[in-house]
Amino acid sequence: VIGGTSPYSYSISPGGSGFQLNLTNYTNLTAGVYTLTVRDNPGCTYSVTATVLNTSGPTDLALSSSNSTCGNTNGSISIGAVTGGASSYSYSLNGGAFSTVTVYTNLSAGTYQVIVKDANNCTFTKPIAVGNTAGPSNIITSVVNTTCGSSNGTITLGAVNGGTGPFTYSISPVSLGYTSTTNYPGLTARD
Repeated sequence: VIGGTSPYSYSISPGGSGFQLNLTNYTNLTAGVYTLTVRDNPGCTYSVTATVLNTSGPTDLALSSSNSTCGNTNGSISIGAVTGGASSYSYSLNGGAFSTVTVYTNLSAGTYQVIVKDANNCTFTKPIAVGNTAGPSNIITSVVNTTCGSSNGTITLGAVNGGTGPFTYSISPVSLGYTSTTNYPGLTARD
């Protein structure tokens, strides 16, 4: 306070409860225009107005996801730019604890809720789906039977239904591991 004679008392309107000594911090106010008045020891007063603005919180959130594959828990969600609000931001996945983590991994297919919280504790929630990329569901095979008990049979692999190429193949009991080979000659008859 400049001028006047201490001790000073203060009042805020609207919402105040009269003049109070040493009360110089007014919290939990809603947006609006307030009149602040100081009164000195002889009873002289001086008033000023102050405007409390309504700061909007986050209004959007950039999200991207990577599908899980074959029903596994290997999908992910990445968080990008936040629109609106006041930095710094923290994030929550499906109502979990807030943190600064922006990439969530090891997710199964499903819909998730990402919540962003800004420096003013304003929040915004946005859903995002993690899909499932299904694996192969069928493969066309061509078989040439053996003759006279010889090891001259052949299996040739053709078109694959479903999944995402390029594909690798394995044939049992031939122990070659997974390779790009689609033709297996020299096979014996088997059930």
